[in-house]
Amino acid sequence: MRLRTLGAVLGLSDILHGLFDLVRWPLMLLLRLLRLMLLALMVLVVIGLSWLLSTREGTDLMILVVNNELPEILIEDVDGYLLGAPRVGRVTWKDEFVEVSASEINFSWDPLCLLKINICLEQLNAQQLNVTVITEDDEDALPDILMPLGILLNSASIDEIRLNIDENIQVIEDATIIGSFIGNQLELDSTKLKYQGLDLYGKGNMNFALPWKTTFKGVITFDELQLESLTSQQFLFSLTGEQLAFELDGELKGDFPAELAASVSFDNPDFPFYLELKEPVTWAIPVDGKKQLIAINQLSADANLKELSVTLHSKIKTPYWSELALAV
Repeated sequence: MRLRTLGAVLGLSDILHGLFDLVRWPLMLLLRLLRLMLLALMVLVVIGLSWLLSTREGTDLMILVVNNELPEILIEDVDGYLLGAPRVGRVTWKDEFVEVSASEINFSWDPLCLLKINICLEQLNAQQLNVTVITEDDEDALPDILMPLGILLNSASIDEIRLNIDENIQVIEDATIIGSFIGNQLELDSTKLKYQGLDLYGKGNMNFALPWKTTFKGVITFDELQLESLTSQQFLFSLTGEQLAFELDGELKGDFPAELAASVSFDNPDFPFYLELKEPVTWAIPVDGKKQLIAINQLSADANLKELSVTLHSKIKTPYWSELALAV
């Protein structure tokens, strides 16, 4: 009985081995075919990406897809191909609250960054950048700005930046920027620019989730002093802000040292500005080839930047009077 059972088991085992051999070779062939198909698909994807990124036709197709699929973005007048260093005539990004446009752009970038939903720019040069904030009638009309793609700047050079908020236009020149703009957060790791004859260098950040928050530290250099025998001044400052209201603490260095505090609000339609001397100072002022000492014990100013009006309060001591109180 045991011999019969053993024989049955051995016979069943032979049958199973035969079935396995029958199935194994087609299965192995199928797996090899699938691997070859996957490899061929990967090769086709690489060839397709290479065509898209390294040919004019592929670049035109990608720009067409972006303009059609992302209506808030418009890219115009592209010369070159994306894998190289293309020139873009104009790029515009607009939503209901803000419009940003850049013109005459040359850049080099890392296409692999798109896999992280970022645009990584190694080098960018632009002739002009326009930023227009579109506000409403209510006081709390500033938008919550969220970038559709993260932007990382290794080095950006912009000839002119025009900021327009409620038709108040400020022009910044010769800007060099290293930083990033991801989501609501703008990080300025290094910033150099010229504004109304002043040279500024600094770093900071802005968060454009409501309420807007700003922190910035830097130095401003005054090189164009028209007074004889005076060196250029430097102003080291720290700025904080919420929405468009800013507080500033700073130290003036050079021939006119002083510690100052100031505030300005662009939320108010009159653009009020306040400046105060934190500590009394004594300055040596050149008069007829000689330096005269002037002691300023108190100085404060209230200004309306829209109307260009100033109210000045000061207490000044000179060799000609013990102390003079001025209110202008």
